[in-house]
Amino acid sequence: GDTIFSVGYASSSTIYSFSLTSNTASSALFKNSWNTATGSSTAMDTTNRIWAVFSANDGIHFFDTRNGLSNDWYTPTTTGTAPTGAVGMAYDSVNKRFAFWNGNGKQIWFLTAPSSSPYAGGNAWAWSSNTPGSGSTPDAAQANGTYGRFAFSSNAAVQGFTLVNSDTGSVYFYKP
Repeated sequence: GDTIFSVGYASSSTIYSFSLTSNTASSALFKNSWNTATGSSTAMDTTNRIWAVFSANDGIHFFDTRNGLSNDWYTPTTTGTAPTGAVGMAYDSVNKRFAFWNGNGKQIWFLTAPSSSPYAGGNAWAWSSNTPGSGSTPDAAQANGTYGRFAFSSNAAVQGFTLVNSDTGSVYFYKP
């Protein structure tokens, strides 16, 4: 838990890490690459220590961070229907699942870990979605996306997702 990870924008097959403990930076090439140049979002599963990258072009990919930069990259097996296009992405630490908003409408997608063996070669993760029956419909995402403005709060008093599409628009809150 003391490492920061990032994906290289111009070089989509490079992952970077920075250790807060040793104050050192490292980089490594993925054993496989995908197109992260357009429409990518990331979030960290703090329970399983899996860093997820969702690409508008190539879908979901995971990086197992338990071993640093050991090249533990994989595409998980999934069931159900995934969102399409560029998404805002967050990790719901209470329900232990990733959440996605695709920039249009009320629908939120979830990717939930299996009860056991969530790593490469393990059990399938499950896609599901929910469209609230009431409440406001969020404004459409900006042309460059919602990145960083779709977040989860685990605080019991305000537990849920916050969405902000622009500095002049409304703030939306979804409580699952």
